[in-house]
Amino acid sequence: MSTDLYMIRPDGGLNLASNQVTWFSFLQCSRAMNSTQGGWNFKAHWRKKGLHILAKQDSEIAALWLRNSLKNNCLLKPRSKDFKLKRQLSEEREQLKHAWDSSEHDTNKCREDELNVGLYFQPPDGVRWLSYEVPLCRERAGQLEIDLVGYSNSPNPSLEIFELKAGNGTDSPLMALVEAICYAIQIHRCRTALLTEMKASPEGSVGVTEKHFQRIKITLAAPNKDWTYYWKVTDDDRQKMAEIVEKLNQALEVEDKQTRFSLATATIDQSKLKVDYPISSR
Repeated sequence: MSTDLYMIRPDGGLNLASNQVTWFSFLQCSRAMNSTQGGWNFKAHWRKKGLHILAKQDSEIAALWLRNSLKNNCLLKPRSKDFKLKRQLSEEREQLKHAWDSSEHDTNKCREDELNVGLYFQPPDGVRWLSYEVPLCRERAGQLEIDLVGYSNSPNPSLEIFELKAGNGTDSPLMALVEAICYAIQIHRCRTALLTEMKASPEGSVGVTEKHFQRIKITLAAPNKDWTYYWKVTDDDRQKMAEIVEKLNQALEVEDKQTRFSLATATIDQSKLKVDYPISSR
């Protein structure tokens, strides 16, 4: 099969008709397809075959997939309970925390689970965690699980989604964004059940409200090596990712939804767990 094949058709279709494609199905196909099948999550292809297509100024693809994702008959049914907000730390996670606390780290060499633990116990300023590896679907197969989810109140009440990547170049920044978009959409679909469970948890009782669900902030966080060495991310790349998120917000407004998404990228520092917030969306 030709290596010039594009996975995303001009009308927004994949191997499904465009009126059936959701962000969830796009994520599943993206994970499954290699470069000769039109897959885009590779160093040579992720911009041209993925980012540039979705961010193209006159493209309606991102908005179309969002509308499809909000339909009641969409695959990956929203979870209605047991979001694991009261999760006890596992023995493995306790060991990872002990190892993290007892030594300094080159985060470029850390596994994703190590970064998750480090960030969980040293959250960014203003962020209060609700839980980690939070499941959002009823189905076990193809489960959507947020790496870290929390909330903040400044400058406005918002939910905080952190999608973490290790510094090994496994997935492109666009793949991280696609995953996080799926989480944000599913949080919107789960909002009533999630809010009920948050209010019942010790963490949620301090003040998570419906207003937090109106702003869902996506932060893509990775060590510097992942951003600069493997994927060579530029300001233009970040701007295009922000434009994709803006297309989603415009579609949410048309659909008369109160929720809006925002995007930030963050670098996990080598010497300590430090996260910066270069905001790349409104």
